Amino acid sequence: MIVLTVVAVVFVLAGTIGCLSTWALEASLMDRADIRVQAASQRGNTRRHSESTEKNVAQQLLQTYGSDSSDYNPPAGLDAPGQAAGTLALLRNRQGVVASAYINNEGKYTYLTRDQINTLMAALNSGKTKPFTVYVEGLGTYRVLVTRDSVSSDAVLTGVSLADDEALIGRQMIIEVLLVGSGVVLAAVVCFGLVSRFLQPLRRVAATARQVATQPMDSGEVQIERRVSLADLCSSTEVGEVGTALNTLLDHVNDALEVRQRSETQVRQFVADASHELRTPLAAIRGYTELVRSGREGDQLSEISQQAMDRIASESLRMSELVNDLLLLARLDAGRELEDELVDLAPVLIESVADAQIAGPDHTFELDLSAVFGADEDLDEQLPLVRGDEQRLRQVLANLLANARLHTPAGTHVWVKLLQEGDEYRIVVADNGPGISPQLRGKLFERFTRADASRNRQGGSTGLGLAICAAIAQAHGGSVQLADSASYLDDAAQGACFVLSLPVAS
Repeated sequence: MIVLTVVAVVFVLAGTIGCLSTWALEASLMDRADIRVQAASQRGNTRRHSESTEKNVAQQLLQTYGSDSSDYNPPAGLDAPGQAAGTLALLRNRQGVVASAYINNEGKYTYLTRDQINTLMAALNSGKTKPFTVYVEGLGTYRVLVTRDSVSSDAVLTGVSLADDEALIGRQMIIEVLLVGSGVVLAAVVCFGLVSRFLQPLRRVAATARQVATQPMDSGEVQIERRVSLADLCSSTEVGEVGTALNTLLDHVNDALEVRQRSETQVRQFVADASHELRTPLAAIRGYTELVRSGREGDQLSEISQQAMDRIASESLRMSELVNDLLLLARLDAGRELEDELVDLAPVLIESVADAQIAGPDHTFELDLSAVFGADEDLDEQLPLVRGDEQRLRQVLANLLANARLHTPAGTHVWVKLLQEGDEYRIVVADNGPGISPQLRGKLFERFTRADASRNRQGGSTGLGLAICAAIAQAHGGSVQLADSASYLDDAAQGACFVLSLPVAS
């Protein structure tokens, strides 16, 4: 943009100067032409009244209009000493008799054609008293002056050719175009070189900013080590100021990331420690509760006490599950490696769907493996293998199926379908329930996210199920996403649709 701006400014300035110089030259040449035509008219007037030419004047005015006689003499005054080549003269007396001729490039007197005389007669009758420009067919542009003979008062038109002036102006314009073009090209080359040289530090600053921008900073321990080099931090230039400001910004961002990392580490450590410490007392509570509930027959509890024991047992169980979920998320956040083994998805899916059907008898679960095995579902034909931790993958499927069971009304149909797309296996879990509200979609995989009234909290949901699914899938190099069921199933599945993607085992 800088180069284009400079080139445009140079072009406009050079073009303006060229136009002004051409206009000034044209005005100067026109003034000179006026002087020449006035001088030629004065010489002709003096010549016509000299003693040696008086009888020639009378003879010439008797020539017929447009005569082509070979012994024709020039109009009086055209033969005056000093008349240049290209000068023309036209005389008209009171009786309307016209005499006209011009001096050609060889210095000879030449007749004017009838059309040329008509053009000059129109100029003669224009009534103008100052020099003006007329185009004469076959002769070119002329500067003419209409006067009255000082003695006879006959009308006299004198003209001088502007051919040399026009040629000079044409050469001037060609030279100006060449100079303007050369100047623009030279300015572009010089400006491009200078701008490229001066912007090299800025390009390096921009490269530093791009490298920092591409560095992942959303999770984990992040350290921004890239900085603008000291050579580009000259404070006397704008680029140096930008580089210094960028380094300062990166220092602040790096400090903020370190603070965030320390805070996250402390939170994870606290969650892990608290969860670990809670497991023992929760196990003790559950143990003592079971002990009281299974006491001797003589030690019967009252109905209220029995209900209290049941509540203590159920809540301690739910608390234990929450603690286990928190511990699992803490391990995944810490980047602890999972089991790495070949896992056959077919039996995992079959068993998970069977377990879900038993846990939710009021729902209908349908498993479709035909996209991988064919219509006959010959499980020995091809094994859908992935690498990972089988127990954790089972947990993902259990969470997705439990999510479909707990947050949909009785009678809901749940579809589970296995697909292979490229180098990924995709497990689709969809239902025809009430679906997920748009307000919840953006934060669905965040921790402790719970559904609204349309998918209310049933079964003691902790809001960690989908977060655990996403973390386990990411640890396996895959993902869990909320998708459009129409892309995988028919129109019957119009509720929630989750897709678990896992890379095919190599």
